[in-house]
Amino acid sequence: APGLQRWLAPALEAGNGPAAMPGVLGQRWRAPSPARPAPCAAEQLPARVSATSLRRLRQCPYQFYVHDVLGLRAADEVEPLATRRELGNWLHDVLKRFHDDPRQYQTPAVQAQWLQDCAQVARATHQLTDARFLPFASLWAALAQAYLDHWQHEQSQGVHCQYVEHRLEMPWHGTTLVGALDRVDQPASGNEWRLVEYQFD
Repeated sequence: APGLQRWLAPALEAGNGPAAMPGVLGQRWRAPSPARPAPCAAEQLPARVSATSLRRLRQCPYQFYVHDVLGLRAADEVEPLATRRELGNWLHDVLKRFHDDPRQYQTPAVQAQWLQDCAQVARATHQLTDARFLPFASLWAALAQAYLDHWQHEQSQGVHCQYVEHRLEMPWHGTTLVGALDRVDQPASGNEWRLVEYQFD
């Protein structure tokens, strides 16, 4: 009835219960909106912060807090496919193994076999099963050949690989920034250095 609606309206809009509506047995309840926790990590910052973590801090401090301070990860019910980050870490490991061995300077056939051996060992190290590696498997052959072509060209110019995954650290506001130079080459002249950064898009 219109009269009843006018009587109930103020109490319903206010979200009050039976105390505001004598004789009425029901009530309207609104669940409070969950407040997003305000991160406070002044004394919980990790002792070492990578370039990836620093980028995450700049883009979204909340993600940095959850991922790098609390260390939370999403749970998976089934075996997930390899993430882009996992594949990137695997590739860096493969190339480090490749360049840490004298076989990098041998014949193209030896280099090709050695690169594949490095790939298999690194897959086991990073727990990249056939199922998890599947989306990348078809691309690996082409990528491996492209890298070998690049390296063999550099080698023909007298270039030597001096450092791979060369670690660097720098103090920064009570923590330590950590990073790595992917590859440091020395041309045949011997009086300069060349930094090589891997980009796998």
